[in-house]
Amino acid sequence: MALPAVVAGIAAGIQAAPGVVAGIESVLDKLVGRSIIFEVKNMTGEPLRIEMEGNGHSSGGFSAPPPHQINPFEAAAFASRSVGDLRGSMRLVGNGVWFGMSFSNAVIGSNELRSSVNGGRAAEFAVHAVAGNGNSKARFAYVAFYSDPQRVVQAHQAHTQQKSGSSRPSPIPALGKAKPKKKQVDPGQLIANPEELVRQRPMFRNPPKK
Repeated sequence: MALPAVVAGIAAGIQAAPGVVAGIESVLDKLVGRSIIFEVKNMTGEPLRIEMEGNGHSSGGFSAPPPHQINPFEAAAFASRSVGDLRGSMRLVGNGVWFGMSFSNAVIGSNELRSSVNGGRAAEFAVHAVAGNGNSKARFAYVAFYSDPQRVVQAHQAHTQQKSGSSRPSPIPALGKAKPKKKQVDPGQLIANPEELVRQRPMFRNPPKK
């Protein structure tokens, strides 16, 4: 499915950590064979776990493994390589939904990146998948998102507000001198000391003589 314009605009600002892709390319430059660099984006308000059978490959393996989970509105970059055909599959698993992902960079034929949305909540989600050209360092893009573009916008706004709120420092209490507490006199002391009773309670003083 093509990315709606509003979703594409948000996705453009979500990239893998700086230097990750450059580091992957540097590793692949030293290796022979076919290779793929994946960039997977989670454009939902829910975390997605990455799961696979075995090492996720029927031919080849990871040269830079994926993370165990992609958090909401974050991207992950990882890579696979093989000296021959490069094929594999994995899935992104959420609450009531999972996204299928199978890939191929074979010696014969075009590069392929296939996707699917499965589970009880499948109708709420969609996938945009693009397989890049080339035998080495082919760029494959995979974006999981809500099928309703407005829901993506709302979830992204809520996520941004939550992040900005959690990063604010706690308010510092106003500094100032505390008012001294008024000394409390024990009534028992007043009874034991008549002079103190008169000082604290003027009504007990002797009335003026006429």
